[in-house]
Order: sequence, then structure tokens, then C-alpha cells
Amino acid sequence: MKKLLLTMVFVGAVLHAKDYEVKMMSWGNGEPMIFDPAVLRVESGDSITFLPVQQGHQVDSVKIPEGATKMHSEIDEKYHVTLDKEGIYLYTCLPHRSMNMAGLIQVGSKSSNRDAVVKAIDALEAKATMNKGRIYRYLKQLDDMNAGATQTQPAAMSQTQPAAMSHAPSAGAVAKPSSAAGE
Repeated sequence: MKKLLLTMVFVGAVLHAKDYEVKMMSWGNGEPMIFDPAVLRVESGDSITFLPVQQGHQVDSVKIPEGATKMHSEIDEKYHVTLDKEGIYLYTCLPHRSMNMAGLIQVGSKSSNRDAVVKAIDALEAKATMNKGRIYRYLKQLDDMNAGATQTQPAAMSQTQPAAMSHAPSAGAVAKPSSAAGE
């Protein structure tokens, strides 16, 4: 009976997991060297697929929750990861790190590693040669998402958000699930 119950819980979680797409781009939303969307808030068990829309990009984790698996792709590689540890994931494109090509993903409602993420952002911003302040802006956006009782969309959107989606995207883009298991 316990096995059946555990199986049902696991299958239910898989059916509700979503896969989000993050584009790696040299130019987008009026800015150079971006991940689009750059800020996501997802649930444990959701997946992210990083798509190299333009050449020369990859994903590399800088600061992640304790016990989480590091993210690392090769240049121009489509990269898929399932995030199951709650907390904030700070990542960059290694070849463009000095240009502040970075992003933040918060998994779940806990941001227990926020202080460590802020220290890592401080270090990245201090070394940035372009787009200074960008990662601080992303952190503010994530803080705003966490402060709101309901997660709302930024005013300017390039696409419309599905009614069933409850995760707020980065400014100027909507984080649309590319697919959800069981749909």
C-alpha cells in the first residue's frame, strides 16, 4: 500500500512538472548578451532547457543551493536540467561573464542561499566591463516577485502568458513552459 501511494505521489509530481525555455542570445530585448528570460521562479521538479539561439554561448552555474547539481554546458550546446533543490541559482555564460551575461532562477519559495548569491553577484558586478548593474536589477526583480502575494507580469511583454502559468518571467519576455509532462 505504501509503495502504491508513493508511486501515485511521484507520478502526480511528474505530471505537473513544467519545462521552461531560456534562450542564450547575443542581442535581445534591446540589450547585448542576455539570457531570455533572465529571471525565473519555478517549482521543484521543473526543468529548464537552455537554447543557443545565437552562437558562442553556454551556461555555467556560479552559485547554487547546497546539494544542487552544478549546471555546465559546452558552447553552442542545447542544455537541459531538472531543478529539485529549493533556493536561488545564479548562472552565467562563461565567455561573456565580464559582460554580465547572467540569470537567476529561484526554485520554490525558499531563498535560504540568498546571502551567498548576493556575494557572488557583488563579485561579478565588480568585474563587469559592460551592463553594470544588470544582475542587481535581476535580483531586485526576483525580490519583487517574492514580495508580491500574487505573482504578476511586468507591464511590457513580448508575448502573452498562458492562463495556467503562475511563474513570473523577466522584464520584456514571458517564460512560457515549452511543454508539461502529461499534457
